[in-house]
Amino acid sequence: MKLIATNYPPLVTTHSDMASEWEKLFKASDAIRIAVGYASNDSLLYVKRMLESNTPRKLDLCLGMAKFEGLDKRQFDAASNLNNFLKKTGAGQIYIADQFKFHGKIQTFSKDNQFVGSFLGSSNLGSVVPKKGIVRSNYEVDLLLENANESSDVVQFIDELFNTSVVSWDSATPKITVRPNPNFQMESREDVASLSSSQLSATKKSVTSTVFHIPLKTEAKSNLNCYFGKGREQNGYVAIRPWYEVELIVDQSVQRSVTGYPNLQTFIVDTDDGYTFVCQTQGGNSKNFRSRGDLTILGSWIKGRLEAKGSLVSGEPVTAQVLAHYGRSDLTFSKTSQTRFDPETNGDLEVWYLDFS
Repeated sequence: MKLIATNYPPLVTTHSDMASEWEKLFKASDAIRIAVGYASNDSLLYVKRMLESNTPRKLDLCLGMAKFEGLDKRQFDAASNLNNFLKKTGAGQIYIADQFKFHGKIQTFSKDNQFVGSFLGSSNLGSVVPKKGIVRSNYEVDLLLENANESSDVVQFIDELFNTSVVSWDSATPKITVRPNPNFQMESREDVASLSSSQLSATKKSVTSTVFHIPLKTEAKSNLNCYFGKGREQNGYVAIRPWYEVELIVDQSVQRSVTGYPNLQTFIVDTDDGYTFVCQTQGGNSKNFRSRGDLTILGSWIKGRLEAKGSLVSGEPVTAQVLAHYGRSDLTFSKTSQTRFDPETNGDLEVWYLDFS
């Protein structure tokens, strides 16, 4: 038995985290059963790509609260995407608890019908997605059970749950309330701060004449669509890229359109909708425009707004048609006259204004 924890400061422990341990059990198994109360859209898409990119595995997934509390559209679309994939490949399907509100969090893993491991604790499916930054969500604690005898009750319970208290996704969906997408992707991040109206106003007033228009490219497997790119392969196993991971490729023609592009620099961006976070330009000719530390920060800001507008369906590529529906196919990137202290570099960084309105 092993304790695993979220490890958010200040309670950073010596215990491993769910994402790391989940990946180990995923690698070691060929059949997975998961029953959780909730699943975020990016976790559903992460699991789908993990299954899609690696040796085939079976998966049965129960969403315990969907019938009773509904799903937002991005969750609904991601669940439909995963369920369609599971059914098409014969790998399993998604189920909905329909007899009662199931708020438990249980996962079991097996290989050749032999027990591999199980999780029991407080983590919903969102905890399986690797996170480089700190997300302001709940602090979770779980037990990893690696002994078949001590986990026998857990295995029996999840089997009984699937046998007695669930219905298939397809039969349940007409009864699920689907809510509009909230634009909350940035609110849950420790590496993103909100600006007051006066702070945002001051940023806008300090914009200089150094302005770049960065086209949003829709290549199939890069830029806004990194999720669909080839994952990082090691020893026959592919670790996939998260749904919200984004890295913009900025051409030299854009960088040279006016003088003053931040070549190989770290800088702060204030956004038109009132957020602030740190970005960098990296790579040859400073072509890579990305958020510092975790590429999903910038991606959450861009793709989250596309989803909130109803332009982007979770799990589908960003295309020219998606951007046309949103009404914008570029970012306006403007230098300001401000600098601001950055604790990580222990110095002042330039502030730039990033507009996707």
